[in-house]
Amino acid sequence: SVAFGARWGGDCHWNELSETKYAQLMPFYPILHQYKVGDIYSNEDMLQRLGDRSVLEGPFFKEWVEPAGLCDTIGGVVMDVPSRGRFGVFNLLLPASRGIATPRDLEICRLLAPHIRRAVTIGDLLGMRTMAGRALDMVLDSLANSVFVTDGERRVVYANRAGLDLAARRTHLV
Repeated sequence: SVAFGARWGGDCHWNELSETKYAQLMPFYPILHQYKVGDIYSNEDMLQRLGDRSVLEGPFFKEWVEPAGLCDTIGGVVMDVPSRGRFGVFNLLLPASRGIATPRDLEICRLLAPHIRRAVTIGDLLGMRTMAGRALDMVLDSLANSVFVTDGERRVVYANRAGLDLAARRTHLV
């Protein structure tokens, strides 16, 4: 399946069509796994790896890329964690009025990629921490016993559901 984490810019109509219809027709998905974290690519590079230029005559290019006024994509792999089923890329869509990617564009992508990768990794780790925190909350809330976590001054910084119930019934806890 395809998931879009973020999208900036572009025409809303074409963005929606991409997500609802044409993303699943994108011909490069079968070869994206060949790229490693840090690799940079363009349409030409992906076409060479795919070994089939006839995709340029297919619906993805003829019904979406060209009518949307696009001519090239440059991007790179920013995450590949097979054990968690995570694979992430960033793409910059180039308008036809600008022309295809140049070697300078690809070099700029190479310079940006580590920073984008770092931001994606931090976001992913924060998401994992949030999920782990929710899982721990669920486990602690399922306990019949009260659980309180206190700081260095013995102030309660966390209480599970049973602890909150106990605190609501008593005015003073030792």
